[in-house]
Amino acid sequence: MKKAIVLDANILFRAILGTKVPEQLNRYATRIDFFTPTFCYEELRKHIPKIAKAKNLPIEPFNEAIEKLEKVVLPLDKDIYSHREREAKDRIRERDINDWPIVALALRTCFKGVHFTPLKKDQEILESDFLDFLQNQNRKSPFLLTIVLIMSN
Repeated sequence: MKKAIVLDANILFRAILGTKVPEQLNRYATRIDFFTPTFCYEELRKHIPKIAKAKNLPIEPFNEAIEKLEKVVLPLDKDIYSHREREAKDRIRERDINDWPIVALALRTCFKGVHFTPLKKDQEILESDFLDFLQNQNRKSPFLLTIVLIMSN
């Protein structure tokens, strides 16, 4: 069975601004389905122009990159997962309750249960090189609290 991973906005930013995340997404796209709540792309579109301006770069390449990314990491609307808000908030409360849509989406898109695995500094993660990579990215940027949910279908 193909796995699905729900990614938060931090990973989307790294996919647009970095090189390793896009490589890993492309590497695993045939074996893993990637999803994100639509609001994560809204965050991306809100902040990328500021980043481009600060770096004195044209915005168009970033917009094109976002369009390409949406074909790999599929955005899903709130109406798909909002009925899981309460359960998601219960699960994410101690970490960052504002990230509940990511948890709710994982709960919604999973058919036979969800293995909730928020990445934390120095936490061991299994499954694949991709997950190890995400964890290493988290260690390199301690301020970055990335949530990745692994779902078994």
